[in-house]
Amino acid sequence: IKTAGQDPNNLGMVIATYNPHPGTDEALSDEQWQDVFDAVPDLAIGLLVRTNIVKKAISEVAVDWQKKVCGGTHKLTGNEECIKDLPDTIDVDLDMFWNKTHQAEMKRVVITDMASRLATKFGDGKIFCLSYEGMQQDVVREMRELGEFISAPLTNTSLHDLGKVHVSHKRGSDDLSTYIKNYDELHEFIQSKNPCLIEQLEDKGSNVHPVCGVYTGEDVETY
Repeated sequence: IKTAGQDPNNLGMVIATYNPHPGTDEALSDEQWQDVFDAVPDLAIGLLVRTNIVKKAISEVAVDWQKKVCGGTHKLTGNEECIKDLPDTIDVDLDMFWNKTHQAEMKRVVITDMASRLATKFGDGKIFCLSYEGMQQDVVREMRELGEFISAPLTNTSLHDLGKVHVSHKRGSDDLSTYIKNYDELHEFIQSKNPCLIEQLEDKGSNVHPVCGVYTGEDVETY
């Protein structure tokens, strides 16, 4: 639990991060969560998800390439000299892709369930779900709705300025068929594993997608 406020009687913004992987760190108990909600009676719960887990997985593969070429783990702004050396197309290892896809859906499912449980048990039952795809479609609309949800409306000027901000360099193409060298092989692989994901693979835009049942409740080792 982190708090942005300095006054112990005024916590300000409270941010809780939740690791969906089983680990050695002990999770907060219900009694501890109750203390959090008691300290911040008007606590609003929101979460950020990426619904296209296929593109999420491919993005992580692209990040691996970026690290090889540019080094480090930071996001690129678009001004780095190394960008010209990044590949225009990439090969995707099928087993690694499936692992990353599983991880992406696990995070979406587990964290959403956790937020829903906390909101129902300790709060007013409401959560705000902010999607990566929704922000790609209209970040101003999404931020306006978020501001209204937390009773802190953003000014029109702030929203206008927000729409002009680009925080990182975009890797690859929204059309994965032009970015993945072994696209046909990947298409066939996905069709055999979970046909529900084909729509995500073929999505050339930023549509919101349903959960496809890739995550079965079991954790897998990360690559």
